[in-house]
Order: sequence, then structure tokens, then C-alpha cells
Amino acid sequence: LVIKDSKVKLMDNLIEYDLRYFDNVKAGHILSNISAETERMGDFIAAMLQLVVLSVKVAVFIVLLFLISWRISILIFALIACVLLPIELIMKKAECLGFCLTQALAEYNYKLTELLGGIRLIKARAAENLEKEDFKSYADKIYKIWYKSSKFSNLVIPLSEICIFGLIISFFIVLINIMKLDFKNTFAFIAAYLFVLVKMLTQLNNLNNMRSDAANRLSAF
Repeated sequence: LVIKDSKVKLMDNLIEYDLRYFDNVKAGHILSNISAETERMGDFIAAMLQLVVLSVKVAVFIVLLFLISWRISILIFALIACVLLPIELIMKKAECLGFCLTQALAEYNYKLTELLGGIRLIKARAAENLEKEDFKSYADKIYKIWYKSSKFSNLVIPLSEICIFGLIISFFIVLINIMKLDFKNTFAFIAAYLFVLVKMLTQLNNLNNMRSDAANRLSAF
């Protein structure tokens, strides 16, 4: 519904624009905004809504962890901050590639409308092969950006999973070597903390995935 309304509203606005606007803006760029970018904007809004829900879940689990043991939680979240640093760098790269994709899609649609609109002239000049190669270069550019974007997005999942397993191991190391807890007498405490920690890290993993999607589509919004 958001995507449909965006397309309609965008066209309503465009029709009201002065003719000078259409003299200065390429038709392919307008086509890209109405077709591809509204779709990506809808995906961005959906990702942001899910981000809100996941953020609330993570916040609730964090509060529970600090209520169970604030000392262990401080150590655990210090480790989380270190592990999440490479994920933040990936988010920045995904956002940058999203802007590159927006520009590439606009150029691709411009070339497509130019090619279809001037097909008679192309045939009259016998320039079919030249135009084929030129169009292929635009398509290749989009593919390369999509490939890089997917590669960085797919890195988020394994990094988050490494974070989950690494922090669970760190949790036990902290308990054994630093806090010197007696497992026999504190089993209920350990089980409760570990249960909440795993739940929180799972939601954090989902949160990072959504953030990657949102960062990639931010430019469309």
C-alpha cells in the first residue's frame, strides 16, 4: 500500500510541475524514481518498522540481564561493543553502495528510454552493435553494485553468529575465572542469565540484518 500510494503521489506531483523542470531532468531518472526507487523505499520503511520492534525486544532483554547481574552484564556488553565494530563498518559500506545503486539505476533507466526513443535513428545509423555494448555496460554496472551490496549484507549474518557464540563462551569464562562462581549452587542463576543472553543475542542478530537492509535502501527514501 505504501509503495502504491508513493507511486501515485509522485506522479500527481510530477504532473503539476512546470515544463522547465522536464527540460532539465532526464526522463530516465524520473522513470527510475517512479518504478525502482519507490519499491526500494517501501522495503526501507518495512525494514525500519521491524527495526523498531526488534529494538524494543533487545532493550527488554538488556534490562533483564542487568537485573540478573549488572557486573557480568557490563563485561558482556563491553565485549559486544568490540565485536560489533566490524559490523558497523559493513553498515557504512552498505549505505554507500545503496547510494551508488540509486545513481546506477537512474542512469540505466535513462539509457533505456533514450535507446527506445531513438530506435529509428539507431537503425538509420546502423549503430545497433554500438548501442548493445553501451547498454550492456550500464547493466553490468548495476550487477556489480548489487553483487558487492549482497556480499557485504551476507557478511552481517556470520559475523553476528560469531558474536553470539563468542559471547556465550565469554560468559562462561567470566563465570569460571573472574567471578569464581560455584556452578552447583548457582545453577539456577547461570541458566536464567544464559537463557536471556541467548534470546537477546538472537534478536540482536535479527536487528543487524534489518539494519543492513535499511542502510542499503536508505538512499531511495
